[in-house]
Amino acid sequence: MLTGTGTAGAYHAGVLRAIQEAGVKVDIVAGRGVGVIGAMFAAIDGSSHLWEKSTGWASSDAERFYSWRVGLRAAAWSLGIALGALLLPLAVIVGAMFAYPVGFLLRLIGLETGSTIATWYAELVTRLFDPGVLPLYLPRFITVTLVSLLAILFIGAVGAKFRVRTRRRLSGLLWWRLLGAPLNSARVVHWVVDGLWQIMRGAARVARPTASDLAERYAELLDDNVGQPGFRELVILVHDLDARRDLVFALLAEPYRRSFFLRRVGEEGSDRHLETMNLSGTARQHVIDALTAALCLPIATDPHFLSFRPDSPWQGETHRVCDRPESLSRL
Repeated sequence: MLTGTGTAGAYHAGVLRAIQEAGVKVDIVAGRGVGVIGAMFAAIDGSSHLWEKSTGWASSDAERFYSWRVGLRAAAWSLGIALGALLLPLAVIVGAMFAYPVGFLLRLIGLETGSTIATWYAELVTRLFDPGVLPLYLPRFITVTLVSLLAILFIGAVGAKFRVRTRRRLSGLLWWRLLGAPLNSARVVHWVVDGLWQIMRGAARVARPTASDLAERYAELLDDNVGQPGFRELVILVHDLDARRDLVFALLAEPYRRSFFLRRVGEEGSDRHLETMNLSGTARQHVIDALTAALCLPIATDPHFLSFRPDSPWQGETHRVCDRPESLSRL
């Protein structure tokens, strides 16, 4: 069972390597959060990809997994530039507190450099505070910078309508809808999906398919080989924010598969069919959805929007799904 957030995934790679080198036989792997990465690679005998220096956690790609959103970075730069321009006069005055004493001390010891420093700084102050320079252009510069910040917010408001390609209406606080979560998990998802495809395609030079096609190929590969050396049963746990319940994606071998996904009508677990997703059945197209959701950090990143199949118990609904750190005991 692999669970955690962030760099815990690198620790998982070391654990999987130690298990493999020790010859320990593993029948089933389960993951939550960043642990889903190790679980998905280990399930198809691809754990070595995680500790390779060129492709794994030691590669340069891992250093930029969760990056700040472009809009937030642009807004921060705009505010920083405006603040820097606003503090420029103060910086000039503070600089004079050092330049003139230094020039005076150099003159005392007989160096002409002191006079040069004092003269140069006096000319600089005169030019900067000339009525046609700093007092005129500084307010304009700050205004342009703040207008740029408002433009960034406006672009964020427009982009929020297209951020999710579903018919679901966005809800929540206005500032959250404008800027979104501070971090972006797209890079780490791309890295994992690309690594999985490298293992699945082998030596063939084939372009990576779409996410849904890759999900079905992954599920088919695992379903056809589960129980064979190197292939393991897989369990992934994420959280459904809209249904307020955990979703368990699993690919199990018989005789466990039937009992695990069985709908217990009239019993306490009669709604079990709402939270268990059979990756060897109709839910196989949601493999990448489960991965993406597991790598979505609550609050820090936007949740993943998962659209269920029309013939599923959720009847084509679109839900927000993400990781839930408190689900350790549930997993």
